[in-house]
Amino acid sequence: MSKLDNKDFLKQLKRIQDNLPNVVEGTLDALASIAVTNARSTILFKNGNPPRLRNEIRFVTNGAFSRVIESPTPYAKYVEYGNNQNGPIIRAKNKKALRFVINGQVLFRKFVRAHGPRRYMKTAYNTMMRFIPSLMERQIARLIDGI
Repeated sequence: MSKLDNKDFLKQLKRIQDNLPNVVEGTLDALASIAVTNARSTILFKNGNPPRLRNEIRFVTNGAFSRVIESPTPYAKYVEYGNNQNGPIIRAKNKKALRFVINGQVLFRKFVRAHGPRRYMKTAYNTMMRFIPSLMERQIARLIDGI
């Protein structure tokens, strides 16, 4: 008759329990990095001069087991959610006309309508969510193999 040694099993279980918070924190960092990379690489909006919106997207550790992906640029919410359902009119404030370069052609307009929502952060979130199962599975397998 063989005897099951509970002491070794309990030691291994204790090591897993002790290391699990670090694994979860590392996984959250990896997921946040995926979201930031996706939001920065989107083609839903164009770079301005300088490309401030794209460069300021980052993640912040917001306490234990919490990450916030943010875009602190003042106009980021207007890109993400649009200005208005009806597309409000934008007029030049300091000049007689607005100037645009589209496909190498310079255009002047007295006014334009604002764009609708360009959901770059929502797209980044959805991309990140698809990575959760495989990333967690890999991290937990590494944790168990490391014991």
